[in-house]
Amino acid sequence: MWSSIRKVILVVNFTNLDELTKLRESIKKVGLNIHECVILCNVSDRKEKNILREKNSVVFLNEKEINFFGRIKNVEAIKLFTRKFDLMLVIEDLPKKIEKQITKLNVKMKVGVNTQNANLAIRLNSNSKSQIHLLEFVKETLEKIN
Repeated sequence: MWSSIRKVILVVNFTNLDELTKLRESIKKVGLNIHECVILCNVSDRKEKNILREKNSVVFLNEKEINFFGRIKNVEAIKLFTRKFDLMLVIEDLPKKIEKQITKLNVKMKVGVNTQNANLAIRLNSNSKSQIHLLEFVKETLEKIN
């Protein structure tokens, strides 16, 4: 199953820039092309989002950028939602507004780790809190499913 995956969207809670850089490196380590993968980062507030510089293959989204009717006000996120992906990997629980939005993504397979999101086809649990380790854990698990 893993061997057929090329385009991946990782949905994570933003912790810090060092972790984000390590996560981008781990995407390469598991054999994915970073240019075909995107990390959608939930940031806790708009001020934090505005401080963060744009990074290649990373889209920062704050739940306050989603209005009452579910419209996204973030241009980069709007572009992201028009793309197609082989796999969506959700790491940890997200705000409800963002969880609702990611169900609209055009994705072949939806996998979650350490999340209660019921809209995911596969939900895995791990004792690890490291996003990097969790990505490797998903790869190993999906390779066994073949």
